[in-house]
Amino acid sequence: MKKRISAIDIIPFSEVAVFGEGTSQYFTCRPWIEFREGDILEVPFPYSDLSGFKTRPALVLAGSRMDLTIAFFSTHLSWAAFEDVIFKSTEKNGLVSVSLLRVSKLFSIHPRLVFRKLGRIEEDEMDVVRWSLKSYFSNRKAATSFTFKDDL
Repeated sequence: MKKRISAIDIIPFSEVAVFGEGTSQYFTCRPWIEFREGDILEVPFPYSDLSGFKTRPALVLAGSRMDLTIAFFSTHLSWAAFEDVIFKSTEKNGLVSVSLLRVSKLFSIHPRLVFRKLGRIEEDEMDVVRWSLKSYFSNRKAATSFTFKDDL
């Protein structure tokens, strides 16, 4: 049985603690595996209030040896926004049911935190995701532009 560690403890390279509300959950990381744009992975995805996490599929949008930028999938199709992309379940992508890629839910994660690779999307599907990301960020820029009070 692993001992409970605090945030200030030194964490061995092969062990990571994910902190939830009042408890710590542990899992052992896989050895280094390289991931590419378009890979679908199973990862611990944090809640937006950082109270814990849920294991879910995510799409790799960009990556390096230090971190991966990912967007998560959801089966809650009612959450669909203009920029989100719906994927059918296929043998190649590894999704278990029709899923919604939440383009607005981006996260950066160390590759060692990946539980497993589920599959991969086709290049034409990745083109749709790229278009969706561009659309999302161009709309965000217009929606969030403001001036500081001192600039008036």
